[in-house]
Amino acid sequence: MLNPIRLTGPLNTPILTLLSLFLLSLTGCGGGGSGGVTPPPGPAPVPVARFAYVANTGDDTISVFIANNTTGQLIHHGYALTGDGPTSLTIDPSGLFAYTTNTNSTDISLLTIDSLSGELNLADCNLDTGATDNCFTNGTPVSLAFESTGRYAYVANHNIDTISVHAKDPSGALSALGIVQAPIDVTLSGSSGPTQIRVHPDKDVLYVVHDGSSDVGVYDINTSDGTLLEAAGSPVVSGGTGAMDMAITPDGQYAYVANQTSGNLGVFSIDAAGLLVANGSVLPTGGTPHALAMDTSGQWLYMISREASGSVSVFEIQTDGTLLQINCSGATQNCPLGNLPESVAIDITGQFISITNSGDNSVNVFVIDQTSGELTDTRTLSARSAPSAVTYLSDPVEATVTPRFAYVANFDGFSISSYLIDASNGNLSDIGTPITTAGKPTAVTTDLSGSFLYATNDVTDNVSVFAVNSGSGVLTEISGSPFPIESNPTGPEFGPISISIDPSGRFAYVANSSDTLSAYSIDSSTGALTLLAGSPFATGDIPSSVIVDPTGRFLYNANLNTDDISAFAINSTTGELTLAGTFAAGDAPNSIVVDPSGRFVYVANNGFLSFNVSAYTIDPLTGTLSSVPGSPFSAGNAPISITVDPLGEFVYVANRSTQNVTPYTINQSTGALTAGTNVSTELNPQAITVDPSGRYVYVTNGDSSSVSGYSIDATTGALTSTSLTATTGLFPRSVVTTGVVQ
Repeated sequence: MLNPIRLTGPLNTPILTLLSLFLLSLTGCGGGGSGGVTPPPGPAPVPVARFAYVANTGDDTISVFIANNTTGQLIHHGYALTGDGPTSLTIDPSGLFAYTTNTNSTDISLLTIDSLSGELNLADCNLDTGATDNCFTNGTPVSLAFESTGRYAYVANHNIDTISVHAKDPSGALSALGIVQAPIDVTLSGSSGPTQIRVHPDKDVLYVVHDGSSDVGVYDINTSDGTLLEAAGSPVVSGGTGAMDMAITPDGQYAYVANQTSGNLGVFSIDAAGLLVANGSVLPTGGTPHALAMDTSGQWLYMISREASGSVSVFEIQTDGTLLQINCSGATQNCPLGNLPESVAIDITGQFISITNSGDNSVNVFVIDQTSGELTDTRTLSARSAPSAVTYLSDPVEATVTPRFAYVANFDGFSISSYLIDASNGNLSDIGTPITTAGKPTAVTTDLSGSFLYATNDVTDNVSVFAVNSGSGVLTEISGSPFPIESNPTGPEFGPISISIDPSGRFAYVANSSDTLSAYSIDSSTGALTLLAGSPFATGDIPSSVIVDPTGRFLYNANLNTDDISAFAINSTTGELTLAGTFAAGDAPNSIVVDPSGRFVYVANNGFLSFNVSAYTIDPLTGTLSSVPGSPFSAGNAPISITVDPLGEFVYVANRSTQNVTPYTINQSTGALTAGTNVSTELNPQAITVDPSGRYVYVTNGDSSSVSGYSIDATTGALTSTSLTATTGLFPRSVVTTGVVQ
């Protein structure tokens, strides 16, 4: 059996073996292979990072990201619910299952991983029929690791000083009391407060780091039944106090322990039996070592200091295993991080490192210099509440998004036009005839997966919902559609204008001309809408545009008549809204968007007193807005619609009166905009969007009854008109595009 490829960050997440990676590529991940055909012999595929996942302790969720292997950028791709207080996140060696240890609910959650889309779904960890129960432990679980075969899992129970041994079922479920085999608790003799578990890269040896007794336990793994036997000479003193984490070199010769309280690193050699042997004196760091990560080549060790203004330090590993601190970036010895950094992971290629900051809800991503080991900060992402663990999922094929379908709401045509997107040039071709809607459709959108399409209807004051055929793009209205925008149809709510779906696909929000937001829960299997308790929620005067940020934590709507923006916090359990504040915009704000990193908000101000774009930074803790330096930024006449590309590099604004599009480049540090060269549209542009691949822009032209297409220069953001302009119904007012992860 091939040894599993492992990350050596604090999660020690076991990733796919080369063999299982290759098999996955043949069975659908990345679209490889045809069933039953033996592939020609050749070298094993080289794995890359496909997705990244972050467990969020503050709101019991896991965020999903698409990993870009060129830039290292992580792109928000929804989130899933997990147990209460997830502190660690582990992917099993097959790459099919993810597990969180939940300190508040004292259990373990199992989630299945969709190898193509990266989507996570809660599954039954206890093998109970018809339920999705978590696996219970006898204590407070804080860390989980698998031995090399992936058949047995080990869980550190911090409060009762034990390691639980669980057998893993082929379904991913773990053994629990009364089912198959009860977990075996191994009492830690003389040690206390297990915080982290590590497995040797090529020996059947397990290491347990203890912050209470400041030592490391060493156990031999019996691979036939998963049981543990403490090695002679165990435990080994960590070299300091407050031992928090451990990293092992890929060749298994050396190990390092982060001692947070004493501020030093324990340095060890590993003997033939797997025992730790002190390798010289401990290394003072001048910080508070909390988490460690080893690069894939074993040349550099990265140490996270957990402080209010955290930092990451780089150490060069010498030939004898000792450490030499080097500059982190240029002349900078320690690279700054966010507030209270919690966890770190390096992708399988060794090019990128991601670090979560639990104190300010952010994720830092750095590029690793392959020669020097130094870091270059590429981008900071907003995260959900108190991000803790981070890990990558690897695969032979990088995740890419291919444009698939486009849908246009024809306001005066009482219909929706459907199109197939030619991925090679962005051109649109009709999918059947337009679909009739209940009223005049003002806006269309889809959920993140593109499974359902939602259209808000003026005149009839409701929302039409359609199932999207994943192969053909054909729309079929679901049972119960259209759905009312209020619980009492005779009440005052009217004029739905805009709609947004949260990234998990669980909630929908509709902006109404009656100065309210209607909020719904979504049936994941049918797409049906049910009004939430407390709906509708009050806004400013004429909320013209509504958007949920990519993290799914905050909602923003532009109020046309009161010239401001309403900001709301979203309850992750119920979807209900709480007003976070109201913020001034320009004259007649008509369209609002959040950049993909979740850090900036942009608003197109359509009134003749402005004709510009307001830009804001988002407070990652509260969702409140602060004006970006230099804001507002000039636009054409009557900027009516605004969009941002999926990588967060460019903003595009459709200008109604000047009948053109203004492209902007985003300053990644400040969010400020720099305008490029305008490109013409047809008559009376109404809506603009970028497809999910980030290659094409589409603009609906109200008086031309058409959709204009443009290709994006990936370097400059400049637009070039495509060869085909598609015909729509009367007065196309809104457009949405879908894509598929491959």
